[in-house]
Amino acid sequence: MSKRPMPHVLDVGDLFYLGQPVELQANLLTANELDTDFTVTLWRSGTTQPVVSRLMTRIENHWQKTVFESLAPGDYRVEVSGEDVETAGDAFVVADIKEGQEEG
Repeated sequence: MSKRPMPHVLDVGDLFYLGQPVELQANLLTANELDTDFTVTLWRSGTTQPVVSRLMTRIENHWQKTVFESLAPGDYRVEVSGEDVETAGDAFVVADIKEGQEEG
């Protein structure tokens, strides 16, 4: 039994400022012609229900992306899944500070 291909890259940063858009991109590990729409699901730490689950937008060269706007501060977990691909995940933080704002 062969392993199903998994999303190759979950390109998302580790830390975002309050109000900063969070952009996620994904691609397949193998450069095949698998025509799969990815679904991205986002959870906030400590919750059991996802914040959002939606299809990603196709861009170029088998890449797909989505952007999350105006996320509340906190820790987040994101998963990308699709038909005939393994689910892959990552995590990031939205800080309770705006870009350019100094603590103190």
